[in-house]
Amino acid sequence: MKISFSTLACPDFSWTDIYSMAKDFGFDGIEIRGLGNEIFSVNAQPFKEENLPKTIEKLRSLGLEIPCLTSGACLKFKDKSDAVKEEITAYAELAGKLGASYIRVLGDLEPAPGGEVDDEYVADCLRQLVPVAEQNNVTLLVETNGVYSDSARLASLLRSVGSRKVAALWDMHHPYRYNGESPETTVANLGEFIKYIQVKDSIMGADGKVEYRIMGTGDIPVKEMIAALCLFRDMPATRASTTKASGFHFVQAIENQVFSHPHLVANLERPISLSGLVHHAA
Repeated sequence: MKISFSTLACPDFSWTDIYSMAKDFGFDGIEIRGLGNEIFSVNAQPFKEENLPKTIEKLRSLGLEIPCLTSGACLKFKDKSDAVKEEITAYAELAGKLGASYIRVLGDLEPAPGGEVDDEYVADCLRQLVPVAEQNNVTLLVETNGVYSDSARLASLLRSVGSRKVAALWDMHHPYRYNGESPETTVANLGEFIKYIQVKDSIMGADGKVEYRIMGTGDIPVKEMIAALCLFRDMPATRASTTKASGFHFVQAIENQVFSHPHLVANLERPISLSGLVHHAA
């Protein structure tokens, strides 16, 4: 299992600071969710066409990868269909050039469920994007957020799309926090669809609202979630409908949401301790 962190955790860091920190702290990669004030990563300076060769060579020399480009594209909005598809296409083209395996897309907008989503419409959008994913050798990952924090519903959506180029990003926080799912339930529901995971921590405040916390200071059962994943991964193919040959692969992104929650200080000395937990569990 490889470990990365999200640039969402360090919005005030320069690109040089980010890749230097990744190397110094022993991360395997960097998940890109914007750089600085530029949340649309395609327009960030290191990823502009004229700078890409230098960026790719620097990452290669440091032994770092970009496993996932995290778009903000939300498929539920029927009146924004063209713009959303253009955004995902731009991310797919960049991912292809960078060698990034995954692109995060959203079926619903907010972390918590709020309002209905037309599953068939979202599935149809994903089907239309499959050729884009195939052309750029990337996989589109629908996040477990909003109505899709119900992992059974997300699994049903992915089965209806019916393409290996569309899978799941398990944001471990949301199904547990908003849908009351145990780690075992989420893994049982999504199984081989899980290709990538994001980890963050929180507590429920006295006002009933979620309060994000630095990793290890909340009450999200991260250790149990990792254990459930590892147990599923190690199951024989007769019990889990996946094998190593199927591309069943996890990359963990530590996602302190400093960009949208500035009270979280981007102190990676605490999250980095998760590295030992993951490697031990694996």
